[in-house]
Amino acid sequence: THREVGRAGLAVSGATVSPDGRLGAGKGVKAVTARGAAWTELPLAALWETPPSEQAARALRSTSRYADPDGGGSDLLFLDVELIGAVRESAGTCLLALSDSGIAVRLTVADDDPALAHRDNLMLLAAAPGTRLRIIGRLVPAPHPR
Repeated sequence: THREVGRAGLAVSGATVSPDGRLGAGKGVKAVTARGAAWTELPLAALWETPPSEQAARALRSTSRYADPDGGGSDLLFLDVELIGAVRESAGTCLLALSDSGIAVRLTVADDDPALAHRDNLMLLAAAPGTRLRIIGRLVPAPHPR
């Protein structure tokens, strides 16, 4: 089932990537389940060991017009954070968190459609200040200095 595959690993060959970064499926795609790895185990744990400043620089380079077109995932940040709480801003409500390196980050939803569950999930997390999380997020630079 999709649930089982989501909790395990997946070895894929012949896959394609859509222009917006989603995994494509086609006749040539072959996939088998494999042993999954926890985010705290190698090789995944290494993603969180890269300093946030280096991750941010990589993410900003990935949005440049000179970015490597095959650099999928380069705009992702891997952070260990402690939740602080909800903050209301002109663009809407976001969740404020503090990274282990002391950098404050604003966590928002990618799509503010009220029908999507992740919007409610973010507000549930906002009600749990002090909670520690290991997160994966996409860097979205603010349109103005903070």
